[in-house]
Amino acid sequence: MRNGWLLLGMLAAVASVTFTFREAQASTCEWQIVNPPDPAPSYNGLGGLAAIAANDVWVSGVAATTPELQIQHFNGSTWTQVPTRALPLSAVLVSMAAVSTDSVWAVGWQQGSNGDAAFISHWDGLSWSVVNNPAQNFNSDLYSVIATGKNDIWASGDISPAPFTHQALVEHYDGHKWQMYNLSGGTVLQAIAGTSNRDVWAGGSGTGLPGALVYQWEQSSRSWVMYPNTIGTTIQTMSAHAPNDIWAVGPTLGYPGPSFVERWNGRAWTSVSYPRTNYNSLVAHVDATSASGDVWFAGSTLGSSYSTGFVDRFNRHGFKDMHITQAGSYATVLNSISGVPGTSDVWTVGFYSNSEGVLQNLAERYTCGAR
Repeated sequence: MRNGWLLLGMLAAVASVTFTFREAQASTCEWQIVNPPDPAPSYNGLGGLAAIAANDVWVSGVAATTPELQIQHFNGSTWTQVPTRALPLSAVLVSMAAVSTDSVWAVGWQQGSNGDAAFISHWDGLSWSVVNNPAQNFNSDLYSVIATGKNDIWASGDISPAPFTHQALVEHYDGHKWQMYNLSGGTVLQAIAGTSNRDVWAGGSGTGLPGALVYQWEQSSRSWVMYPNTIGTTIQTMSAHAPNDIWAVGPTLGYPGPSFVERWNGRAWTSVSYPRTNYNSLVAHVDATSASGDVWFAGSTLGSSYSTGFVDRFNRHGFKDMHITQAGSYATVLNSISGVPGTSDVWTVGFYSNSEGVLQNLAERYTCGAR
């Protein structure tokens, strides 16, 4: 059930353009296109994003129609395609999470003749390597990964442990090995969020439920508990600012939208009024990890003749359209967003197109003040 950034990718050299505006504090802020190189001539796209510092940003995605894997790194001035010789070209990495500059995780799936297999890779500061996981022995996919500690890595997705079965999947790394939890109450968990091993949530969809699927991890019993939720049909993305401040977003009526937003306050999930009510506007990713408390939403509005990307910011003043640069004349699609710790920088990635069938890597950076 891949209704994330790869489905948007079915839509089929940009100049350095910036959009400048004034914030309430009168500081000059802008979006700048800082695109990684395109490994393939006509089909490229980014989905995974991990921002560690202003000079330490990772992205992952696909290149060529097979597709083939790409991982790139930004050092503060330039992007570099990082060798992935130890990884199969058939791997698709759609989500990344960083513990430190020498510990970055990426998850997705490896395509095979008999279906997909959950795929996990790790950067140790020198190279990327394959990390075995129990779900890889079944038809399975991973869609999201978070790091709540050096030895606490969580990933979510779906699994078919037997013919004609489809179950929600969570995998956890404790510093020694990955453990698998396949949850019979749901069909897919596209999102996972948390701040510690005592505060982890996963969201997605299931059959026969009144609304989107939400699970909460109970550390005391070391088990996942389904949490009642009646908003929307599926959760596309989640992010945690604090144990009493979790955000979840997804389509209200079915893919693509319109999007609903809800927030956990430590006692209950409550609906948050989201200004984009267009049925074709879908939030692909939310990031609530900023120390400032700002929450960032990235997505795309799919039109009949072209598609546009958008970024919204939520703070104490409410929602604000941050007016990204529309990189492509045919399509601009955003799949992920992340703030940079210790800075006001924000990155968003995806792909853009100036003609049907030609997709190019897209990365935009939001900065305030002199750089």
